[in-house]
Amino acid sequence: MTWVATMVLALIITLCALPAGAQQGDAAARARALELFRESAELYRQGRFADAAARLREARELHSEPLLSYNLARALEGSGDLEGAVEAYRDYLEEAPSADDAPAVRARLESLERHVAEVRALEEERERLRREGRQTPDPTPPATTRARGPDVVPWAIAGSGGAVLIAGAVVGGLALARNNDAMRAPTHAAAVEASADADSLAIAANVLLITGGLAALVGTVWGSIDLVSNAGDEEERATVSLRVGPGSLSIDGVF
Repeated sequence: MTWVATMVLALIITLCALPAGAQQGDAAARARALELFRESAELYRQGRFADAAARLREARELHSEPLLSYNLARALEGSGDLEGAVEAYRDYLEEAPSADDAPAVRARLESLERHVAEVRALEEERERLRREGRQTPDPTPPATTRARGPDVVPWAIAGSGGAVLIAGAVVGGLALARNNDAMRAPTHAAAVEASADADSLAIAANVLLITGGLAALVGTVWGSIDLVSNAGDEEERATVSLRVGPGSLSIDGVF
């Protein structure tokens, strides 16, 4: 005979052993309790422990029987409701303190009580740490990096380029003036001399204008990039370098 069949038979015998008057007055409740008990046994066998516990609770409300309390404890333990299982085991021992399995049930109850106490203590400690972690400010503020100011070198180059441009314009004006002198010279020799001076001044003006224009352009671009990169993150800042060579002026950058 299986364990479930034995439990059902034991409950039937218990219900049938009631006095005749009680049997007549409580027949419907006892019949329903027995039906719920059988359903719970099948649900327990299927591993549906929570459903089995619900049937057993309903059966206990209809009829008080130690076997129902014991099976309820087993079903609750299977469903993971250890606190409920502890209460049901206590009810069983109060209802049947002299049962043959009482020593084993007491040992199981003590083991569950220790486990439940440990789980509660762990949960309380986690909650305490969570509250402290949320309420306690961080003693070390986040590190901040001081922003680097804009570089003055590119703007100095741009300013120098502007000055050279002005000088080139002045020299160019002198070249035009000497060219006009050559056109108005009274003698051929004076015209040749003035024309030669105009050519020299024109060449100098072109050199100054080209050099000043490049310097102004490079300085302006370099300074603009420096301003933009200075506003960004330190790790993502652009790097720019200027190279001056014979007859050339170049700018290199990494963005």
